Amino acid sequence: MFGWKNGVFATLVVGLVALAVQAQEVAVRTEAVYGGRINWIESVALESVSSGAKAYETYTSYTFVSTESANSLFYTTIDFDAETPAPAPFQPVPDLDSEGGFGSIGAFAVDAESCRVFFAHTSGLWSAGLGADSLVQITADPVSPSLLVASGVLHYVLAGSLHFGTINPDTGFFTESAQSPVSLPASGASQLIRSPFDGHLYIYLADDQILRSSHPVGVISDSTTFTSIALPSAKQVGGWSTFNVGPDGRFFLGGTGTGASTTKVVAYSDAMDGSTWVTVDTGVSGVGGTNLETSGTVAAYDVFFGMAVSSNKGVEGSWSGLPRGGDFETHPNDGPVRRDAINPEFIYLTTDQGIGFSEDRGINLREINDGVSAVQVNGIDMTADKNVGWVASKSGVRRVTDYRSDAVWSKALFPLGDGSPYLAVAVDPFDTSGNTAYVGNVRVYGTGDGGGEWSRLLAAEEHPVNRPSASVGALASSETREGLLAAGFVDSRSSAYGALFLSQDRGDAWSEVVLESAGVDIQALAFTAEPAGETLYVGVAYDADAPSGAGVYRVRIDDEGVVTAVQDLANAVSITDLAIGDDGAVIAVGVDDSTQWPVIFSKVLGGSWEVPTINGLPMQGVRAVTMGDDPANTSRQAPYIAVGESVYVLEGDATAWRVYYAYPAGTRLNALFWDELLVGSDTGLTALDAMGETAMLQLTLPAAGDVVEAGSTTEIQWTSTGPIGDEITVTLLQEPLDVVHQAFTVSNGGETTWNVPAGLETGDTYYLQLRDNSEPAVMAVGASFSIQSVAGEGEGEGEGEGEGEGEGEGEGEGEGEGEGEGEGEGEGEGEGEGPSDVENARALLTQFSQADGNNDGRLSFVESQSVMSGLTQAEFDRLDSNQDGGLTESELRAITGDVAPGCTLGKDFRQGAHEQLSNLFLLGVSLLVLVVWGRRSW
Repeated sequence: MFGWKNGVFATLVVGLVALAVQAQEVAVRTEAVYGGRINWIESVALESVSSGAKAYETYTSYTFVSTESANSLFYTTIDFDAETPAPAPFQPVPDLDSEGGFGSIGAFAVDAESCRVFFAHTSGLWSAGLGADSLVQITADPVSPSLLVASGVLHYVLAGSLHFGTINPDTGFFTESAQSPVSLPASGASQLIRSPFDGHLYIYLADDQILRSSHPVGVISDSTTFTSIALPSAKQVGGWSTFNVGPDGRFFLGGTGTGASTTKVVAYSDAMDGSTWVTVDTGVSGVGGTNLETSGTVAAYDVFFGMAVSSNKGVEGSWSGLPRGGDFETHPNDGPVRRDAINPEFIYLTTDQGIGFSEDRGINLREINDGVSAVQVNGIDMTADKNVGWVASKSGVRRVTDYRSDAVWSKALFPLGDGSPYLAVAVDPFDTSGNTAYVGNVRVYGTGDGGGEWSRLLAAEEHPVNRPSASVGALASSETREGLLAAGFVDSRSSAYGALFLSQDRGDAWSEVVLESAGVDIQALAFTAEPAGETLYVGVAYDADAPSGAGVYRVRIDDEGVVTAVQDLANAVSITDLAIGDDGAVIAVGVDDSTQWPVIFSKVLGGSWEVPTINGLPMQGVRAVTMGDDPANTSRQAPYIAVGESVYVLEGDATAWRVYYAYPAGTRLNALFWDELLVGSDTGLTALDAMGETAMLQLTLPAAGDVVEAGSTTEIQWTSTGPIGDEITVTLLQEPLDVVHQAFTVSNGGETTWNVPAGLETGDTYYLQLRDNSEPAVMAVGASFSIQSVAGEGEGEGEGEGEGEGEGEGEGEGEGEGEGEGEGEGEGEGEGEGPSDVENARALLTQFSQADGNNDGRLSFVESQSVMSGLTQAEFDRLDSNQDGGLTESELRAITGDVAPGCTLGKDFRQGAHEQLSNLFLLGVSLLVLVVWGRRSW
């Protein structure tokens, strides 16, 4: 039995060894639940090749979308050289995915030359490319969200002034002009537009005025002035929301009407001073969209505004809703609309599911959400065999079939065409097919055929609920009483409350269960069969105006259907979720109202409420709970909870919670459900499987104490178990592990021939590191071995002259005969010429990935020498134009004159030395423990 100190030491060693040689023990799978709320859309054209066979030039277009999610930005491409051009599956912009920590991004702008995205954030103005580690912060100041990139110039508004500067087409770096900024005559929320008609900059100050620059975009300077263009004097709208300029110079304003039946309103003007406006009620219901988009020529063009479209420059009688006469897979909504940068027939728009696409200017619509992992999942439920499941999300309802074998997910479903968000879901346990399910937004809907037909069962605005501002907070269906269904409502008004409703006939009739006379907001429901009868546990929110109503209620339904309710737990806490164990135990979780700390209550069947430990948890509220297999003993159950961005588990007799799986910082976890553990977050649905095989790598050659000659070839051998990827990166390290000599990628075949770099110093502290190139990455470090440098032949002492390698004569130190060209070996100055800087730069570019051993996008002198052993420090310094000790691809291309194509996946921008040194330090500690452990005698 270990003593306390030995126990601590053992834990440290095991933790470090696991970190060094194996992946996380939890296998993670993202389910194909795609879509989400789209905030903004931009499209740019790249790789222009003129083609007379088509009505437009042949390009690849890149279209970007920002989302209301921790997965902030995605992009798709259309290859117009393809026989049938169509959008490819979306990919996340690497630095703006869920691990980026930026969260929801609104408007943004894209530079087509460098293919960098520029966006405003609460932390300032940023840009990012399509390569990993490409983030650059331009300013930390609060920049207006609307940005404009045109003619290679970035424009943005900060503190009432227009800032502008050039974007390097190769690197994407922004350099502010010496003549920037220019003061604006007015300030406020702005929208920046470049007129396709005259090229001038227009700045729309929301619902106030329009400013026009005296100079076109691209030549704006400190002499530029702005004139004001008046808005319509009689607005006839609740407020204007957006502005744009048509290809013929026509101004457009879009807003929301003021009538009882809300419709979109558009005003247009052909007067450059805005002296005359024509206001048109589109007749299309809904609110004003976030942008106005035109598509066509000066003679004829369409105008898109949310889900409304004009076929004739916005004039009266030309407006209709989308789609205009064709088929559609889901409803468009009033988010942004954008035409493709190449083909004006191709239109991107937002839908209830996420992002939609039309190949015919909006006649037909289809979904293109594949890859957009930005669905906010709010509820999960499944049949008892875990083969059919339902998900309620902010962008519709999804159903999965054959989940355990070959899962097939439906597209987003919208019962009776009702909109999102959907907040709760319950599957009827008595229909083993999984076809009967209930979902809730502000109403409760039910289906008995898997979502083909829906019935509206209960509505917040109608009798018996009669709470127009309420929404469904929770749903539950009894596993032991057929037809018994519960719906809880939450009222958004500060002085009003939700209510609990029960149905004993699958939703045909409902009755209110009064828990408190004023009402309570219901956030969690769970049925269980107890000795006293069918029981429903109800978790409610805390309200300071009615503190006595907080906690958990117990509702009993006897065999005659008589309902009684009591307050079972009265604490000043908000209960966010409930779970029932296989043994009938109940666990309730939430947040303490006064401290905002996590709260957890539990009680065994027939017992009273107890308070389990919160040791190991951050001081944040608990959002969700489920009961699943105990990792320490799968024959019993353990609670899993969501706190912050992590899932925690309390195993067996443990005295503290541990992190079961940590999601990227900023991820919001909303729902948990046990099969394998399903986690619903604001980035979609993921499955965490603790039963997956552990992925491990073990390096066997070179073995401890082996001697390897520099410049020779030798074998590397390793073994891999579990889910290891097809490629392995091999890195040669030297203690103290901050020296990286070489890195290269090989297939995961268990062995490879290694070309040992020439010129390595003799030493016995070399190591090879293997790293799996898939995610999550697995890393292993082999035993230490020696490298022996090979000395040249010939001997002699003293100073003398001799011919060195290369052309010409040179003076050198040393006399004697040696191998090579000329007599003697030595360092000296020669009259001959070595490789030029251009040749050296080009050689490094061709082997950049191989040389970049630490994968930071910069080549150190040692890394450069690993592929160019003859490179001197002086030659390296000449290539290092900014004298920062590292060479990037963009620096080398600047020397060779080679221009990187737009939207490449290069790694010119990296996170910096801090992260690298942190990783090396951690690796060093891990390796040290391995070495100590390996040499310890037991």
